Amino acid sequence: MATLGTKRIFVTVGTTGFDELVAQVLSPTVLIQLAGLDFGEVMIQYGASRATFESYQPIGRIAVTGYAYKADVIEDMRAADLVISHG
Repeated sequence: MATLGTKRIFVTVGTTGFDELVAQVLSPTVLIQLAGLDFGEVMIQYGASRATFESYQPIGRIAVTGYAYKADVIEDMRAADLVISHG
């Protein structure tokens, strides 16, 4: 298995569901691109998009973790090199 990158991405959909955002971030094409940019971890706060998150198929070059809701996501945002959110 390839060495994971050093950067971290945090994706948040808030209290809603945003299946398309979660699906795109977890697509093999995007994950391979992110790994090539030295990203080694993607953390997703997936809200109501649990089924989309759980359908993720690991590619082995990037660690993916996630959760539905948390009272405060500020620490996750601060720990990230890149934050992706809905607009």
